[in-house]
Amino acid sequence: PKPDRNNLKYAVLDRDEDVIPALLVYLYKHHIQSVLVEGGKMLIDEFLRRGIWDEARVFTGNKIFGRGVPAPVILAEPDDHFEFSGSKVKIYVHPDSF
Repeated sequence: PKPDRNNLKYAVLDRDEDVIPALLVYLYKHHIQSVLVEGGKMLIDEFLRRGIWDEARVFTGNKIFGRGVPAPVILAEPDDHFEFSGSKVKIYVHPDSF
């Protein structure tokens, strides 16, 4: 693994085990309480499916690509929304958080 530096830590996880619980254990042991998850559809869907999220910010730009992987879907009304730099931003708060 790469060496840690400044506020950056590297974790080596076993790919043969369920990575999300292993990651959560690592974060807990290192007293890390807040994480930004940026990923593809499979990763985001897995966090949503397990209910392991407090807040989601969905940015929708004004460009249409025509094809590609569909974005994850949150089956709820946003708690807030606004426009930022030409994008629509929807904020969802997990009902069991805070």
